[in-house]
Amino acid sequence: MSKLYQLAEAYHNIEEAIETANDAEQWSTALAEVKDATEVKICSIAAIVKNLKAEYAIFKAEADRLAAHARAIDTRMDWLKVYIKQNMEKIGITKTANGPHKVRIQDNSIAALVVTATVPAEYMKVTLIMRGDHVTSEMQPYVAHSEINNTAIRDAIDAGIDISFARLEKGDHIVIS
Repeated sequence: MSKLYQLAEAYHNIEEAIETANDAEQWSTALAEVKDATEVKICSIAAIVKNLKAEYAIFKAEADRLAAHARAIDTRMDWLKVYIKQNMEKIGITKTANGPHKVRIQDNSIAALVVTATVPAEYMKVTLIMRGDHVTSEMQPYVAHSEINNTAIRDAIDAGIDISFARLEKGDHIVIS
C-alpha cells in the first residue's frame, strides 16, 4: 500500500495530466481510484490518531493518580516527622537509636527571615519588567515589581542594626537515618 504523501502526489500529477490530455475520461478513472485510496489511507491514519488519543487519556489519568498518591505520601511523611519532633521535644531528647534507625533533631544551617510588619522602602527591591511585545502608545512599556530585599534585611540584622519589622529565627528539623 502506498504512503499518504505518495497518493497525494499521484493525485496531483493525474490532475495535471487531465488538464493537458486529450483523453480526460481515462485519467478521470485513475483519479477516482487514487482519490478512493487516499480517503482509505486518511481514515486509517485517523483510526491511529483515535487510538493514540485514547491511550494518552489512560496514561494521563494514571499519571494524575500516581501524582496524587505521591502528594498524599509526602504529606503523611511530613506529618510523621512533626509528630516525632514534637514528642521528642516533649520528653526532652534530641537523639535516639533503635536497631538500624537513628533519629535526631538537628539545627537548620540557615536562619529563616520572619517579617512581622510593613517593610520600609529602603529594604524593598524594585524590578522593571517589560510588558508584552504589543505595547500601545497609551501603555507604559515597563511595569514596576517590588519585593522584599531579603539579603539587605539579613545584612542589616547581621550588622547589628535594630530592625523592628523582621527577625531571624533559627529552626530545627528531624533527621532520620
